[in-house]
Amino acid sequence: MADLAIIGAGPGGYTAALYAAIKGLSVILFEKEHVGGTCLNWGCIPTKSLLASSQLYQKILDSAKFGIKVDKTEIDFETVFNRKDDIVKSLRSGIELLIKKRKINLIRGEAILEENSTILCNGEVYKADNIIIATGSSPMELKGMKTDGKFILNSTHALELKDIPQNILIVGGGVIGVEFASLWQGFGKNVTIIEIAENILPMADIDIVKRLRTMLKKQGIKIITGKAVDNINVLNEKVIVKINDKSEMEFDKVLIAAGRSLNLKNIKLKLEKNNNLIKVDSRMMTDKKNIYAIGDIVSKYQLAHVASSQALIAVNNILGEECHFSEKAIPSCIYTHPEAAWVGMTEKQVDDMENGKYNKGVFRFNALGKALAIGENEGFVKILSDENDNILGIHMLGPKVTELISEAVTAIATRLKVYEWSSVIHAHPTLSEAVMEAVHDVHGECVYNL
Repeated sequence: MADLAIIGAGPGGYTAALYAAIKGLSVILFEKEHVGGTCLNWGCIPTKSLLASSQLYQKILDSAKFGIKVDKTEIDFETVFNRKDDIVKSLRSGIELLIKKRKINLIRGEAILEENSTILCNGEVYKADNIIIATGSSPMELKGMKTDGKFILNSTHALELKDIPQNILIVGGGVIGVEFASLWQGFGKNVTIIEIAENILPMADIDIVKRLRTMLKKQGIKIITGKAVDNINVLNEKVIVKINDKSEMEFDKVLIAAGRSLNLKNIKLKLEKNNNLIKVDSRMMTDKKNIYAIGDIVSKYQLAHVASSQALIAVNNILGEECHFSEKAIPSCIYTHPEAAWVGMTEKQVDDMENGKYNKGVFRFNALGKALAIGENEGFVKILSDENDNILGIHMLGPKVTELISEAVTAIATRLKVYEWSSVIHAHPTLSEAVMEAVHDVHGECVYNL
């Protein structure tokens, strides 16, 4: 009998295990595949590694404007992918070392949670005083577009490619779709995105969506919105895609990037009626007092940092410390070129509020010295506040905004007022000055805006 059993060793699961062990609990951690889950093995980390290579290649091609002439460029895809694999293996080994050092009992196998709160794995029965479910999600299969790993790919298949084809279709214009589009286009490939909604990134602020769409199209990415794929067939080593407007297109490969399915096959718990998420309260507790659930299976935010935060909250409640999860200050990041990031309400959400009155500050990177110096001056920072100077939302598009967003998250999480934030000194010259200038612009006090 352990103090805590955790099903799933992704960002939520291993964070919960390591934290619980620090707090003195005995922990059993079940994992059927690799420690690290989707984020480390088939998501966040490998894609960012490949994006680093892709974006460096583009910088080299653009180096002449910095006064550096390069006669010949060549991409060694074997080295690119080996580097990605080495990074993943190194991080995975680090987590496994921490698990071993903290005496966590790691059991490799598919765990099944029974209704009597026992766990079956590899023919053995396990019990614990408390259980955390962190089983995550998997790439979704779409009707008429079954993935085969060769011509029709999901995101996991795409990261295993050793040679990227020249002509690729991406079905789905969400975060996964646009990141892969930016990645592959950066390597000089022809990329088309098709999205059934009227625009890509429907969850993002419309100003980010419009500007990013323009930038992606300028880079050569073809974007088709408001249309759907009817079916996909493979013929003579090519993929024939039929669109619902009766047109056909031909590609070397197709990536299905239209959502993820929750891994709930072996979990017998009460689900939300509308979305099939496991029903939990703000303590991450299910309808059974000793069972908690975290990550993709309980949240509309399928983000590693959300799962990790929920892991700490669940463990703290198990320890008897009253702790609650809040969605008020969750950052979202997109690693395209340029990057996008936001936290809080979109301008449409603010505009739809009952009062409907708000203030807005905007500062563009093309007026910022550091952005011009590094040759990345596309984009803006936008800040929304109410009449009482409360910050409602911050939206960014531009260089390194996935790093800059943490300041905005802190501002919302600590309930900082605009007038308080405006007095914070930012180092010069830095990209973070764009945040400061946008804050100043909320009340029309930005001295650099025209």
